[in-house]
Amino acid sequence: MKERIMRFRDFDTEWTVLTATSEDPYKRARWTRDEDLVLKRVRKWRARHSWYDGRAEMFALSRAYMEHDPDKDSAWECVDLLGAGAFGMVGKWCKFDTKRRITDTVAIKQFNYEGWECDSDGRPGVPAEVALPEALDRQGCNSIAEIRTARFFDVKRPKWRIYLQYYGHGTLGDLVQRYREKSAEEGRSVHIPEDFIWQAFNDFATAYHHMHFFRLKSLGAKGRGADVANGHFVLHLDLKDTNGKPQTMWCNFLLGDAPSDEKFMPYPRLKIADWALGECTSRYDPKNSRKFRNNGTICWMPPEQYDCNRFGQNWERNVMGGTNRAYSAKHALWQMAANIYGMMELDLDNKKLEEKLREAERDEYHTRKNGYSLVPGYRHRRYSSELCQLVEDCLSIRPEDRPEPECLKSRVRKGLEPCLKRYARTGTYQKLEATKAEWGTVKLSE
Repeated sequence: MKERIMRFRDFDTEWTVLTATSEDPYKRARWTRDEDLVLKRVRKWRARHSWYDGRAEMFALSRAYMEHDPDKDSAWECVDLLGAGAFGMVGKWCKFDTKRRITDTVAIKQFNYEGWECDSDGRPGVPAEVALPEALDRQGCNSIAEIRTARFFDVKRPKWRIYLQYYGHGTLGDLVQRYREKSAEEGRSVHIPEDFIWQAFNDFATAYHHMHFFRLKSLGAKGRGADVANGHFVLHLDLKDTNGKPQTMWCNFLLGDAPSDEKFMPYPRLKIADWALGECTSRYDPKNSRKFRNNGTICWMPPEQYDCNRFGQNWERNVMGGTNRAYSAKHALWQMAANIYGMMELDLDNKKLEEKLREAERDEYHTRKNGYSLVPGYRHRRYSSELCQLVEDCLSIRPEDRPEPECLKSRVRKGLEPCLKRYARTGTYQKLEATKAEWGTVKLSE
């Protein structure tokens, strides 16, 4: 882990506001002194949630409750912004409201600072979780969850807090779950509109292009040329819609506001969040992929990473290369396509594709016969052959068989164009079922 932070040591991070404070992050919020008010907020919290988690409840109500377990909060956080209580947790998007100042809405993530993260001058190094999404955003990628600022708590056990844009429409996992519920309610298959899937694919294609052609100068790197010549790219090693938990907690794809460009349909734009497992690397990096192989969620790992890079190692024809073979930017493309496939199949946790990976590894002959396609001849009665074929190509077992960024953008534009033309001509589009966002149901169809 040390090497990653050192790679950011020479970056000029003046564009990132990094405030420092010696204030105790566990300072008791004033309102918690009023026992009646605490009980009232507890009742309100429970009334708003269909599931119950005692620690989540304590966390969300006030950071004062964190005093019970201050050393185990690397996955939990809350703050008292401008003197008013904020509610939130990692992966669950929090609502911030103050009667004393301007109402705002933010999400907060907190994690421990490690001593080896300092730069050459002994100052806290900018975490990759802040630097990478901020750089991609400045590079023009509009599919990234926006980071407002970051704050360093210089206390006995130093901590980082990241303040992020709040997205109130829920997550991609919420959307899939809603359609699963709708199908069960009506006793028939109810599927996500293809128009939305094409537009979501366009968001993915944008992110894939920027991650593939990442420019180090967007980080203000000193003494280094534009990265394309050196083959630098960005990996996000944990692109998933959910992980078997309450859906709003663990999804790294958020549903943002509709695009401002009126040529697009008013569907929520996908936003990639949680860059804790983000990496800036290249095919020539000696640590790629040895350093990254265990990062991520197992059921969402592409073939080249699955089983600690051992997928296909027992085949007679080892087309995957050695276990230390470097990952490429197409690693992220596979995960993005897996999420598209999940939307089409209404599959959470990537269960279907993981089973197909196991089957493909067990039967080398048929895998080779099918051209190393994970979903050979994929067809779906609800979706066009063009969409199915593109998903199949992006889910190719061999990374080199997956589309290049420009090819993907071209094919996505071709698939999306008829949807946009129909919308421009008629002003109508197939509306989405509302998702169950954490702070109330957002009517995406309105």
